[in-house]
Amino acid sequence: MRLLARLAHAVDDRDLQAYRDCLADEVTCRSEGEWQLESGDAYAQRSLDSVSALEWTHHRLCNFVVEIEGDKARARVDVVAEMQGLDGDRAPARVTLAADTTSSSRGS
Repeated sequence: MRLLARLAHAVDDRDLQAYRDCLADEVTCRSEGEWQLESGDAYAQRSLDSVSALEWTHHRLCNFVVEIEGDKARARVDVVAEMQGLDGDRAPARVTLAADTTSSSRGS
């Protein structure tokens, strides 16, 4: 849960290094409807670029589901993201994020 909260804070703060620190060297992500591997650096940059035209964002995380099996954990969380464009328009959005991590390689 801390990992997902750190991601939310990092994107809201536009902190590329903090966002990157949450990711593995290679991540599996969905792009243009297809699952693919991407470097953590590229994914972090793309993620922050996607909100760069917004005045602010605020991600609220809720309904955490965490499953632990051995040294692996899987988490799923609902995210309500509010954002405001530079023109003053506000747009709420609801998305679901999932993260996989191994407890032996992630301390938080």
